[in-house]
Amino acid sequence: MAVSPRKEGQLAVDRRFAPATRAIEQPVHHFLQRQGIGAIVLFVAAIIALIWANSRWAFLYHDLSHAYLDIAIGPLKVHHSILHWINDGLMTIFFFLVGMEIKYEVLHGHLSSVKKAALPAVAALGGMVVPALLYSAFNFGSPSAHGWGIPMATDIAFAVGVLALLPGISDELRVFLLALAIVDDIGAILVIAIFYTEGVDVSALAIAAAILVIIIVAQWALPRFGPFQIILALLFWTAVLASGIHATIAGVILAFTVSSKSRFNLQQFDEEATEILREFKQAVHDGEKGKADGLLGALETLTVHTDRPIDRVTRNVIPWVTLVILPLFALANSGVTFTVSSVLAGVRNPVFWGIAAGLLIGKPLGIATFSWLAVKSRLAQFPEGASLRQVVALGALGGIGFTVAIFIANLAFADPADVEAGKIAILLASASAGIIGYVLLRFSASPPEPNSQPATS
Repeated sequence: MAVSPRKEGQLAVDRRFAPATRAIEQPVHHFLQRQGIGAIVLFVAAIIALIWANSRWAFLYHDLSHAYLDIAIGPLKVHHSILHWINDGLMTIFFFLVGMEIKYEVLHGHLSSVKKAALPAVAALGGMVVPALLYSAFNFGSPSAHGWGIPMATDIAFAVGVLALLPGISDELRVFLLALAIVDDIGAILVIAIFYTEGVDVSALAIAAAILVIIIVAQWALPRFGPFQIILALLFWTAVLASGIHATIAGVILAFTVSSKSRFNLQQFDEEATEILREFKQAVHDGEKGKADGLLGALETLTVHTDRPIDRVTRNVIPWVTLVILPLFALANSGVTFTVSSVLAGVRNPVFWGIAAGLLIGKPLGIATFSWLAVKSRLAQFPEGASLRQVVALGALGGIGFTVAIFIANLAFADPADVEAGKIAILLASASAGIIGYVLLRFSASPPEPNSQPATS
């Protein structure tokens, strides 16, 4: 994903006056927009956590993640561990970003029509159902059966990151994987909301609904996102948390309240801005500085309102999610202690085999089989130039279930041994899925015909 044209234009002006923009801000924005950067940052954070948790300072790692941080605002007091604040607090912002991506794709992108959405939707369904069934087969009748949702999740950052390492992959295949992963996210969010929510406090849920109505009205009535909306969002998150529904769902709901329409189109801007600039030139000529400043303010606001709010908020949130929130999540949740006894205990646990089978076998099998059935039934067609082999290879990449899989594992199990076994399986299976997917895609391209002639320009 390239830096957006609007951001590029902002940086182009800023760098004329601010050395920091030339030296820091512009390179950082270009760095963040490169494909695979999010996966690299996430990978580094996970490796640091693993090294730390298996070093002589492992006690410090566990003490820090389980230390408590209290926040008190008047009568409102919240008492949670740092791990809980990351998983239930900061990850809400991650799901807020995911929600905006889903909304954009459904309204304007790869899922905006039945024709576009058919294949990735059916493939994602297979990539969720088959892994869940395989997990259930290994854990049927046991308390750990509740973890069936873990191998359903695909990590977009890692999957797209691996794809970025491969030369010659068609845009159609990249779009297919991205759309599949987004549908997969929709499924994961629904699973968390429906199956990993314990009891629901109806009164708190009613308060959350009332706050949501106020948020929607505020989005319509107030043109700029400011402190009032932030306070409402925090109150909504608190009410959802108190209701018993997992707090991260609040992020997804809030994302769908962000408008995807600009208030002015380019033609309207042209008409309005031309008149404002004419008046501005006249005010400068007449020495009316106050009037000129007012017209500049009008032009600034007019420019802001040509930008879709969902695009503007996404641009502002992505750096925080990429560089802060997901790395903190990986750092706090990937610190599995690998000793002979812990690995043996994990391997003996059916949770391990259910997750491993779900991610490594269930994902490619489900994605490829359901895709093939969709094509055979004429419901959809493969991406242009793609083969079933490549769809299988993309299915293998779908087995990278790092972020959301670990997130669901923390929700699914009360027994720390099951959580530990689940994380070991997720880490090992996700790494294996990335390698297998890379190798399959690397060698899945059809060789050129022996008698084919090179293309001429």
